[in-house]
Amino acid sequence: MGVRGLTYMIEQHPSLFTRHYLHDTRLVIDGNALKYFLYQDRPPCDNGHHGGRYQIFSAKCQRFFLNLAECNISPYLVFDGALEMDDKKLAETKSRSKERIRTAVAIPSGSGGIAVSPCSALVFMKVLDDLGIPYVFCDFEADAETAALANALDCAAASGDSDFYIMDLKDGYLPLNHFDWMNPKMIKVSEAAASSGQLYIECKKYKSNAFCKLFHVKQTLLPILATAVGNDYKDTFGASLDPFKGYVHSKFFQPETGRRSYDQIASYLSWLSEKETKEKAINDMVSHLREADQEQLRRLIDASLEMYHISDNLTVAHFTGGRLNPKRIELAACASVPPWFVDLLNQGKVAAMCANVLYHKRVFLTIQVEDSRQPSAGGASLNIRAILYGILLQGQKSASRRLPDVEEYAQSSGSLNQRTVKPASDIAGGDGRKLALPSLQDIPAMCETDRREILLAAAGIVGSVIRSIPALFQLATCVTLNLLSHANPPVYSDQIVALLVSWLHGVAASRQKYINNKGQGTPKLLQVGLENSDVHAILTKCKPHENKYKESRQLDVEVIQAMAQWQQCMLDLVHLNKVLLSPYAYPDMSVLYNGPLIHSLCIILKSMSSTEQQLQWVVRELPRGTRLRVRALLDQLLEPLQLFLIPRKSTKKSKKGKEAPSSQARVTYGVQVSNRFAALGLNE
Repeated sequence: MGVRGLTYMIEQHPSLFTRHYLHDTRLVIDGNALKYFLYQDRPPCDNGHHGGRYQIFSAKCQRFFLNLAECNISPYLVFDGALEMDDKKLAETKSRSKERIRTAVAIPSGSGGIAVSPCSALVFMKVLDDLGIPYVFCDFEADAETAALANALDCAAASGDSDFYIMDLKDGYLPLNHFDWMNPKMIKVSEAAASSGQLYIECKKYKSNAFCKLFHVKQTLLPILATAVGNDYKDTFGASLDPFKGYVHSKFFQPETGRRSYDQIASYLSWLSEKETKEKAINDMVSHLREADQEQLRRLIDASLEMYHISDNLTVAHFTGGRLNPKRIELAACASVPPWFVDLLNQGKVAAMCANVLYHKRVFLTIQVEDSRQPSAGGASLNIRAILYGILLQGQKSASRRLPDVEEYAQSSGSLNQRTVKPASDIAGGDGRKLALPSLQDIPAMCETDRREILLAAAGIVGSVIRSIPALFQLATCVTLNLLSHANPPVYSDQIVALLVSWLHGVAASRQKYINNKGQGTPKLLQVGLENSDVHAILTKCKPHENKYKESRQLDVEVIQAMAQWQQCMLDLVHLNKVLLSPYAYPDMSVLYNGPLIHSLCIILKSMSSTEQQLQWVVRELPRGTRLRVRALLDQLLEPLQLFLIPRKSTKKSKKGKEAPSSQARVTYGVQVSNRFAALGLNE
């Protein structure tokens, strides 16, 4: 979030920006900021009403990087890692989560807010991998490392975080909100050379020395400004800065603009203009407290200033072939993490949430739009996370052989709640025997079959159940089976059928690109038994239905909650799959999930009393002329799910056979974790 009010203040001074034509250069980009920017940049990919339109988001991300390539711009992305070890930003992290929950809760009632859909990170990372875009994940906060890499590569940095207005960037800062990436233009050197002119992206460049000159402040004191005004550490300070703020307000505050945040920043700048060194400024800040409290405040100020310290670090080493920062070795040692796993964290091949489990025993679940009257969507995949935590923490068992508990923060009833999860120590295998969970040290030596068995057992199924499913859908089928076993409230057959149609539509849309580009063959994963004629039929027949939800003028919170549970299951199973070195293919969410289509189909299918009736409507109305192949694929996808689907009119009857809650369900999510897979001869 950066320094509050600073972006607005700087925008009021156009002279601080220069028009810049970006081409033939390197560019370091704040990866997290870019992901959110592309999702929300006009037109936004989705407002969160439907859980996501990932195909649109994927296409938008691809277009961004392809436009950079057309201008001969080489991007390097830097992502945040784990939460800071000292927990000084924990209060701010909680505050951000609460703010996102407020936005998400308001959306089903018609709010104009935007909630980024939960699996957008999976889509974004897949685009980076598919296009070969270089990226790195930091140990912790990425801002200073992003700035350091930009300085090392002699290029600008791009972000949407106002902290970069404070950084001393040699080649300047490019705010993403002034980055006209959609419309590369051509430099016309002369009329004769116009046809071969260089493409460029128009943007605005900011340099902190212009800001310092305007307000008569030394560059080295800008981090002091950020600390005084309030950055990501502001909640940690509590009231300790209040006496200093009162002093600045009484001596320097002048209500010139009528906008309080602007005038407050101006007052701190007036105060700083009188300071020659950082030490003198800090001494002044702490002098307004009693002597006994000054040292504690000084430590907090030092921690805040460290955010803006630019030095040689891991990120520079990663991209330039230098030596890694020794701090990374210490970081691995403090959590008993094997080097291979540290490398995967650095490469973004496992989720940063794993680092938070290892270092903090604390996780913030993804905030998404849910039905705030229902139990948290996180309850549907609690069983998977317990297994994931157990694997990550095997090397941290206490003398009593007990694994440390993990704190989870999740939205529940419209607020942020904290619960404790006890990691699993073992798991029930497909033949009913108990399997000891592997540690991180064990995983590289495990064969793929054993790693698959662990993942399947975590979802409560055996390999034979999904063996005939095309590879593209295998992990998604595991997710759906886990959902049917653990969902609360239950997920109904019409919602599952709508989800499967979304899969077929996604395949058709992806295949269409390869059909149009005749020089490219269809990737093997997309070859799922459909012909080119089927592709055209599915796309044509689905199109009129995609926006039917708009006719109701009201969002169906039941569908919202069902799909929120499915997406949380997907996230958690993907995280486990990565930790197990990806025994199953990475799920392509741009293929698997089309929120508006799912919501629209549920309106139609909800009135039908049986799964068979729903399927008959699907193959009759959507892909006319291709019924046999489409029905065959639908039957193939439905086969492992059929026993566990719940038709609406027989909901009460279907619940009678539920088993007792699993002993693994120790977290109170308002959900009883049960297993509907008894018919397959499986045990938990």
